[in-house]
Amino acid sequence: MEDLSVAERQMIEIARALFADASVVILDEPTAPLPKHDVQRLFEFVRRQQQAGASFIYISHYLEEVFAISDSVTVLRNGTVVGDAPTSSLTQSDLVKLISGTDVERFTRPPRTRELKPVLEVQHLTRQGVYEDISLTLNAGEVVGLTGLEGCGNGALARGLFGLEELGTGSVTIDGTPYRATTPGEALGSGVAYLPRDRHGLGIIPIRGVRDNISLSVLKRLSNVLGFINPRREHGLVADFIDRLGIKTPNQEQAVENLSGGNQQKVVVSKLVATKPRVLLLDEPTQGVDVQAKVEILRIVDDLTKDGVAVAIVSDELGELTDMCDRILVFYRGAIVREFRKGVDDMAPARILEAIEGGEEADHAVA
Repeated sequence: MEDLSVAERQMIEIARALFADASVVILDEPTAPLPKHDVQRLFEFVRRQQQAGASFIYISHYLEEVFAISDSVTVLRNGTVVGDAPTSSLTQSDLVKLISGTDVERFTRPPRTRELKPVLEVQHLTRQGVYEDISLTLNAGEVVGLTGLEGCGNGALARGLFGLEELGTGSVTIDGTPYRATTPGEALGSGVAYLPRDRHGLGIIPIRGVRDNISLSVLKRLSNVLGFINPRREHGLVADFIDRLGIKTPNQEQAVENLSGGNQQKVVVSKLVATKPRVLLLDEPTQGVDVQAKVEILRIVDDLTKDGVAVAIVSDELGELTDMCDRILVFYRGAIVREFRKGVDDMAPARILEAIEGGEEADHAVA
C-alpha cells in the first residue's frame, strides 16, 4: 500500500467503505487527491449504490461536487448548524456565504506586467517512461500552471526539481547557474521550495506544534554561532506568519494535526515562504481547504510574485489556474503539448480541457 499513489490509496479506502454493504456511508473529503476522471467514476458508483437504497453523508470543500452529488446540504460553522436546505434551492454564492459567514469574492490575479527575467530554465529534460523533451521557463514574478491528466508528468517534474525523485537527462539552471538537486535539502539551499500534494505525508509533522513545523526549514537562520536556536527570534518568526496568513490556532504549541485542513495548509505554506525561495513549486495548493482559506492562500502566492518569486502550480483545478496563471502549460503523455497565455489565448476551461484530453497534441510551441 505504501508504494501506491495518494489517489490510488484513496480509491482503495473508498472501495472498502462502499463494498461493506452499509446502509449509511460517510465520505469525508473523498475526492481530495483524485484526478477528475476518478471523481466521475466515484460519483457513478455512489449513484448506483443510492439507487440500491444506500444513503450517503458527503463532507467536502469542493462546492461544485456538492451540487453535483447531493440532494440536500447542511452547513456547519464553528460547531453550529447555520443552514439546512435542498441543494436545488441554493446557489454557489448562497453556500459560500453560509460557510464563511460573509461574502467571499473570487480571487483573480491581474496579468503580470513586469519585464521577463528568467529564473528557472529547463531544457530538453527526459525521464524515460515519465516525461520526454520537456523545455520550459519560469520568469521572476510569474505564475505558470502545469496541468494534465493524472500521471501525465507534471507532478513528477515538480518532485524531481525538488530532489524527491530522479530528474532524468537534460539541463536545468536557476539564474543561469546549473542546478540539479538530489535531496530536498539541496533544493532548499538553491532557493527551490515545494508544497506537496500529500500534505499529511510530506508537508507537516502532525504531532508537533505550529512553531516546530513553521521554523523547521530555517533552523540554521534562527541559530546562533554555537548552533543553539534563539527562542525569541523563532517565536517572532512564527508569530509573524500566524498573523500574516491568518492561521487559526490557540497558540504556537498547538499540534498541527488538531488544526483544520485549511490551517494545516497555511502552516506548510508558511514553512516554505520562510525559506525566501526564488522558485516555488505548488502541487494542488488549495486541495481540501475551505473557500475562505483558498482565497487567502492564493493571495499569499500573489504577494510572493510581487517580490520576484517564480511560481509553478501543478493542478487540475482549471478555474483556479485561469484565475492565477500568466501561462498554462498542458502536459499529455509526458510531453508539453499546448501553452495558453493570459491576454493572448482563449483560456476558457473548456479549451484547456480539450488540450488536456489530447485534442490539441500538435502544438508544441512553448516560450
